[in-house]
Amino acid sequence: MPFQNLPIAAALKEIADRLEIQDANPFRVRAHRNAARTVGEFQRDLMSMLEGFEALPRLPGIGAVLAGKIGELALTGHCALLDHLRTAMPASITELLKVPGLGPRRARALWHDLGVQTPAQLLRAARDLKINEYGVFRCAKPIAGATEEAVYAAVGLPYISPELGAVRGEIEAIRHGRLPELIAFGDLKGDLHVHTDATDGRNSLGEMAEAARAPRSTASTPRCAASGCCAASRSTSSTIVRSTCRTRPWHPSASSSQPCAAAST
Repeated sequence: MPFQNLPIAAALKEIADRLEIQDANPFRVRAHRNAARTVGEFQRDLMSMLEGFEALPRLPGIGAVLAGKIGELALTGHCALLDHLRTAMPASITELLKVPGLGPRRARALWHDLGVQTPAQLLRAARDLKINEYGVFRCAKPIAGATEEAVYAAVGLPYISPELGAVRGEIEAIRHGRLPELIAFGDLKGDLHVHTDATDGRNSLGEMAEAARAPRSTASTPRCAASGCCAASRSTSSTIVRSTCRTRPWHPSASSSQPCAAAST
């Protein structure tokens, strides 16, 4: 990879970062980011090629508009779009992206909400901020507090749901990009209803958990011999769980419920 192509790749990456801080079209951001990677990996010196009146090669994923910006950067060292983006926002704001775990969206929130533009300013702001049950304050002036999302954004963090925000290392997980995603309602594929021996099932909770972890059996599913037995609960998973079936529809006051070893896959 020729050293001369690195400044071009760096300029394209800066364009992508500044566009993302501006909340520009994600496809446009991605196109510039991919172009930076492609130029950085290109094996010939683009500047020497253009100065020798060679046509710019057709690079994968780079159309005419992006090719024009690459040619402009190679021949002049400048790009009109990058110059415009640098005047539209603080020139140093991309320094925030060097802070581990701080992406363009959080950099934008820090800039707009707190006026933070550099890592040094971020450190000073963090020392000056006071957080309590009413929100985030700087020198007694309220900064955020209307919503939990606003509070997190004011301190440069993504929203952490209450289920994850229990002081169990979630801040460190964010710093290293390891904060897990919660299961949402749309992730559910079915509803499995079973009973343990705590009520009228045959097996303990531990036995049922072990059965759920066991590999799927190729044996035929046991069936209850009683007529009118309800079908065993079905799950979309491939595990086998023991269920309770009865000779007639169950009611809390029914005393004739007879558990059996019906299973479902």
